[in-house]
Amino acid sequence: MPDVVDLIMQDHREVERLFDELKNNPEKRPLLTPVLSAVLTAHSRAEEDSVYPVARDEAGEQEEIQHSQEEHVEAETLLAKLIATDPTSSEYEQVLDKLIDGVTTTSRKRSPPFCPGCAGSWRTRAASSSARPSPPAAPGTWAGFPARPPRRNWWRRR
Repeated sequence: MPDVVDLIMQDHREVERLFDELKNNPEKRPLLTPVLSAVLTAHSRAEEDSVYPVARDEAGEQEEIQHSQEEHVEAETLLAKLIATDPTSSEYEQVLDKLIDGVTTTSRKRSPPFCPGCAGSWRTRAASSSARPSPPAAPGTWAGFPARPPRRNWWRRR
């Protein structure tokens, strides 16, 4: 199972893929812009919940955390503007370029994450708290499915 660092790196790759799609396929913008917003917002929350506390507690990275939080606010502001902008307009292109520049610069600075000494702590904390937990299964079930499958051809009346 991937740990929080692996998930964050996967998010970086997914965001880069979405940026490429948005730049190279303008006809997909109405559908992909909300997807980009959801991925970036979830990614920011994951960093704020799982990475920043470790960086603060384990390495005392207060300044870096403050700077990262400011970058998240800036990215979310640009995302809101991007969503509100007509995808066929030149303004959309300008806002998208600003967002791409800000996000890719930030992810390059933090790839690998900005607190390399914390990676072991992230992995330990993620293992104990699960970065993306699965929903609990109900008693008498396996992963939410009945423990015993229904009888064959249950839909046929005899």
